[in-house]
Amino acid sequence: MGVFTLLELPRTSTGFSANITATGIDEGSGSPLRKVARLDNDLDSASASRPSASSHDPIRLDIVGEDNRSKSQTANPANDFALVRAYIRSILSRKDEATPNETYETIYSKCRSLVTVNDYGERLYDALSQLLEQFIDAALSKELISSDKKDVDWISFFVEICDWFQDTVQILQFLLTHLNQVYISSDKNLQTIRELTFSRFNAAILGSVAIHERLVEGVTAWANFERENNTAHSQRKDISALFNHLMVHSQYSAFEEHYIALTRSFYADESQRLAGEGDAERFFQHVQNRIQDEVQRATEVFSPTSWSIIRETTEQALLDGRLEWLANSNLGPYMTAKDFVKLSEMYRLFGRVDGQKVLCDAFRVHVTEKVKSIVKDPSQDDNMVQLLLDLRTLAEDAINTCFVDSASSPDDDAAAAAAASVPNSPSSSTTSRARNKSAAVATSATPTSPTASTSNLKPPTQTPNKDFFYAHTDAFTQGFKARRSKPAEMIARYLDKAMRKGQGTQSTKEYEGTLDKVLGLYRYSEDKDVFRTFYHRQLAKRLLIGKSASWDVEQKMVRDLRSRYDPEFDLGESMFNDLKLSEDLMREHPVWENNTKKDELKAKYKKPEQDTQKKNKDIDVDKMEDGLAWRREYTEWEQNKKKNNLTVMVLQRSAWPFNVQKKKIILSSEMHTQLAKYEQFYKSKHGARVLDWDHALGTVTLTARFKEGEKELSLSLYQAVLLLLFNDRDEIPFTEIAEISGMDDEELRRTLQSLACGKKRVLSKVPPGRDVDDADVFKFNGNFTDPRTRVHISSIQAKITNEESKQTNLAIEIDRKHILDAAIVRIMKAKKELTYEKIKLETIDAVKNHFIPSVEMIKKSVDWLLQNDYLERNEEDRNVFLYVA
Repeated sequence: MGVFTLLELPRTSTGFSANITATGIDEGSGSPLRKVARLDNDLDSASASRPSASSHDPIRLDIVGEDNRSKSQTANPANDFALVRAYIRSILSRKDEATPNETYETIYSKCRSLVTVNDYGERLYDALSQLLEQFIDAALSKELISSDKKDVDWISFFVEICDWFQDTVQILQFLLTHLNQVYISSDKNLQTIRELTFSRFNAAILGSVAIHERLVEGVTAWANFERENNTAHSQRKDISALFNHLMVHSQYSAFEEHYIALTRSFYADESQRLAGEGDAERFFQHVQNRIQDEVQRATEVFSPTSWSIIRETTEQALLDGRLEWLANSNLGPYMTAKDFVKLSEMYRLFGRVDGQKVLCDAFRVHVTEKVKSIVKDPSQDDNMVQLLLDLRTLAEDAINTCFVDSASSPDDDAAAAAAASVPNSPSSSTTSRARNKSAAVATSATPTSPTASTSNLKPPTQTPNKDFFYAHTDAFTQGFKARRSKPAEMIARYLDKAMRKGQGTQSTKEYEGTLDKVLGLYRYSEDKDVFRTFYHRQLAKRLLIGKSASWDVEQKMVRDLRSRYDPEFDLGESMFNDLKLSEDLMREHPVWENNTKKDELKAKYKKPEQDTQKKNKDIDVDKMEDGLAWRREYTEWEQNKKKNNLTVMVLQRSAWPFNVQKKKIILSSEMHTQLAKYEQFYKSKHGARVLDWDHALGTVTLTARFKEGEKELSLSLYQAVLLLLFNDRDEIPFTEIAEISGMDDEELRRTLQSLACGKKRVLSKVPPGRDVDDADVFKFNGNFTDPRTRVHISSIQAKITNEESKQTNLAIEIDRKHILDAAIVRIMKAKKELTYEKIKLETIDAVKNHFIPSVEMIKKSVDWLLQNDYLERNEEDRNVFLYVA
């Protein structure tokens, strides 16, 4: 709004229509009236300080000045009209025409007199219309069309004329204020001066086909220059000013549509050309740069209402038909490189073009293929779980960091509304030209709106996209199917290592978090029975050989598995119960053993006449014959007993995942004697039970004497039996060791390898080598050294061998067949009659807590049940099966 506009009086006002008395008239003055308001009773400065009598009393205003209305009989209105008309003509002319030597104030007064006193309003309005037609419709239009400027230079020339026009209209509005406020306001059919001038300009200039075409050419040339050269045009400010003028003249939308169409066409062609080069990463970077440039250009040139439309058009044109190619080509490399910045940019960009589902599908495919590549690689079996954990962590980090949406709160919405209310369109600079040679200079100013402050608002909440979490779960589940059973087995093995190792330097919370992450992988496996079987076996081994880092952690793990992951996981509690009962037995065994030994000695050293003593009286051993010998023998037995402690764990077969070992071994006489005594003790408490000894998981601590000194060796029972053979001989051939020990050949060779070929060699082999041959001779290594007093020698048989893994998986397959058969029989017994498809669905639902059977497995079970007369086919419909009672 310019100064001239601000100086206009209101079109309708009664502010000075009441209680006004003219006190003096000075005819002949052309100056506007000078109004000086004074109270009747306060005519000096002293009285001005006194309070008024009543705030509700009428106020009298005295007008001091001249009133030209009384000169109506003497003034020459024709001359004034000619002067005003000539002045308007000089203002509208862009050429250097002679301007009447009058001030704006004079012309203003003349206009007021003509309109208010001489009733020249109609003539003045007609004269203004004629002059506008002459100078705008004819001269100005011709000047623009005939200009030899081209493209953006012509746009700059057009903006210059628009600036001149706006300044001219403001001057006319000021000078002809009384024409606007008195004459035009009295007739609703007449246009205001602004409406009249703008309608003439729109019709003659912006309505011209030739001018419109040159405007379109200029805008196109400017846009193509900036896009092709990737730089801002030196005359971009003129383009911004052009669109501001178009908005003022209500012509903005037409040129906005042209620019959007131009944008769509340009970027569609560019997208097709660059996509043909096949470099998706380079294409994505180019798209981001283009969008950024286009947004920057829009904010500097166009109205805020156009920004989002231009950006959306750019994005749609560049990405139409390219989303799937970009997602499949770029997501994988960005995930591998952990480039979360690029992933976030991709997610936001795809979200704006309705491409999140495409990106989510690409994410699912990528994670699935990565899981499959890990699971299907046998060479990476030992690292499988760690690789899966790393991949899962990466995928979850990407979801939580990159694939997130902003959840707006009421405060966020308020901030957005406040920001939207602040005008931020490109500012237009209107060139003001001084027409008043005396004093006045017209300027234009843009009112400043208050800026909304959002410094105290909270940032929007970031919420991960749930679709990506679902895709992540599906990807791992499908990937695990690429190699059935193996992931479940390796998860169980990984947990076995973790439970053996313990938390180490980790805090309890960190250690439990690690275990929870591993168990998180277990959720993706459909082979629950495989994990359950392997975990039970390894848990049993840890408990039996004392390799568990913490019983509390073991028990918590079993509880978590049963309550959170697998309701069928119930064997663990029975194992711990057996171990507690075994501890109770071991506390009772020494007492029984001592009492038994005393009874032995009493019987050995008692006198014959003592047989006649009452059975319910104890014998006083101190009064016995040879009491000293008795004491000596008992003391020696006690000392020997301390050197040969025995710990036995009595286990229920149903609670432990082991069969009775068929492998045999010939124990030393001392070992055999101790086991026999324990059997005697056990039968004294449970006479109807039978003990079957399983030596495969037995452990022994031996004291060995080397040249360096004594060492305590922690060994398996098999290792201890072989080492004890060297108490009598320094060297023994392999064939003799096999004969004396009675061990299975494969087990014997593995055990000798652990003693003579491992890192800690308490035996030496001749000739040296990693394999054990029949001709090898083994010697006790008296030169063995180790910095620790207690030395653990790893036992190969304590680890899961490939053969054992195969046997376990074979046992699982056999169990699965029985489970399927039993499930189908139960279903058919309840339903009596079902089609094959319904049998298949019902069976899968029945056994899904154990495993997901394949269609082939179900078909084989149905065929077996048919052959064994559990089922029969319906004679009328061979696809229907009947239960045979």
